[in-house]
Amino acid sequence: MKLYYAPLILVFTLVGCESTGSDTDYVDSYEDDASDYELADNEFCPVGSFYDEEEDVCFIDCDGLSDAECDLLEEETFSAFDEFVLDSYNGPLDSEGSEAIARFDIQEDLSLVEIDNAEPESAENFQAIWQNASKILPRARVMQAFSEFHIDSDGESGTLAYVTTDENAEGKWILAFDDVDYFGPSDKEFIHTTIHEFGHVVFLGIDQLDPTGTDNCPTYNIQEGCSFASSHINQFYQAFWTDIIDEHKAIESEDPDPDFYEKYRNRFISEYASTNPVEDAAEVFTHFVLTDKPKTSDTVVNQKILMMHDNPALVKLRQEIRGKLTVTRARKRVTN
Repeated sequence: MKLYYAPLILVFTLVGCESTGSDTDYVDSYEDDASDYELADNEFCPVGSFYDEEEDVCFIDCDGLSDAECDLLEEETFSAFDEFVLDSYNGPLDSEGSEAIARFDIQEDLSLVEIDNAEPESAENFQAIWQNASKILPRARVMQAFSEFHIDSDGESGTLAYVTTDENAEGKWILAFDDVDYFGPSDKEFIHTTIHEFGHVVFLGIDQLDPTGTDNCPTYNIQEGCSFASSHINQFYQAFWTDIIDEHKAIESEDPDPDFYEKYRNRFISEYASTNPVEDAAEVFTHFVLTDKPKTSDTVVNQKILMMHDNPALVKLRQEIRGKLTVTRARKRVTN
């Protein structure tokens, strides 16, 4: 069993929030500076770990270890990615109120084929945004889930990204970014938002709900379909929302309600998480991936995160994303 791994000793400095233009140099190059920690021969991962070139990920091997031993090894070697956690996530790019800039078809090898592009001079930067987003997500899941990549914009200082189902490809999703709010592959908002939007795909994928079964749904029923009883989103909803859902449904706004949040703020990671169960699950998933496993279950927030730690499928995704973020850290560790 491979355990994807983010070493404690790696050092990272956030890039400034100033547009970087094309990230092609970052995608295709690697600056070697081992002054702060010792690298393995692969030049991406620290000594004691291994590099999977196809997945572009660092991992440690738990073969021969019990689950408890593997968990202990993870605790000793994993570091939190707190530098990527937004203190206040403001939600996705408005897919209906934004301007469509470019569309790309995603190929089996995760390369892009241009469908249309109103800003051909920016095509290289658009490609780099996709490459850097896809590089931090599990390759197999990206290949399975996404059909198109879009560039949409709601203007400078708006929001960064969204996902939506592809009406022309059953079970597939579209991932869109706003290039004017993209500040590079190691930007806090970019990492947090990419994982948050991927969380929607994980919790609302075709393996999690029936898109045709919205009538008389006996489980958590949402716009995307009727969730399966064993689905991640239904289990999350049943555990943490059933006692407050009627009160929440009385709220007419689709935006977070400040009064509802203040009343139940001990339940939520952020105000935006109180928007609805779907956004709550995506925000918890993001913190589940980026932060250390809680030591106690004394808060509802910790209980939500620990529930995901008890799900082997979600833990596997967490390990792989963290292993990929290790490579991101390694590539950018000398950037000030």
